[in-house]
This record gives sequence, structure tokens and C-alpha cells, in this order.
Amino acid sequence: MEAFLIHLGLDPANCFAAFAGSVCTAFAPQGSRPTFLGVMGSIVVGTGVGSYGGPVLPTYIDLKPNGFMTFIVGAAGLPILIMSRALLTKTLRLRLSMAEKKLEPGE
Repeated sequence: MEAFLIHLGLDPANCFAAFAGSVCTAFAPQGSRPTFLGVMGSIVVGTGVGSYGGPVLPTYIDLKPNGFMTFIVGAAGLPILIMSRALLTKTLRLRLSMAEKKLEPGE
């Protein structure tokens, strides 16, 4: 398994830290009953975002990437993904609205 993760460009220690963070988040009390699909989806997304983003995202805020930072990114994996999707959607809507705007002569 370790060779497969390294082949994908992932550090096995970072993958474990991201998995641990996403499991902690998936089983945190959310006010309602979690479904099996919701828990598994949260774990998979958190592990994926944490494994790839854990070594990268802390450098944007001048922190040294390490296992704890990967754990935090794995725990926040689903909100990070939702925020990124919302930002992309807003940007595309803004571009499309600007493209649809018709300019009058002289503008």
C-alpha cells in the first residue's frame, strides 16, 4: 500500500494524518443523525483533500507543513471543498454576467 501511495505522489504519514482528521470530523456531533453515506463521504473527501492539500495549504499562510497541519486540513476537508466550489461558481457567474452585458456604442 505504501508503494501505491508513493506512486500517486502522496506521503503515507500525511495520508494517515488526513484520514485521522477526517474520521474525527465525520463522527463529531452534527445535531442530527449521520447517515452511513454521509459519514463515508466525509471521510473520503477529508482524506483526499488532506492528503493532497495538507503539504501545500499551510505554506500559503506561512506555516511549516507537518503531520498536525495535515490532520487539520483533513478535518476541514469538506468545508474547504465546499468553499472552493462556491468560489468557483461565483467567479463563473460573474464572468458570464459580464459576458452577457451588452455594450452600447460609446461605452
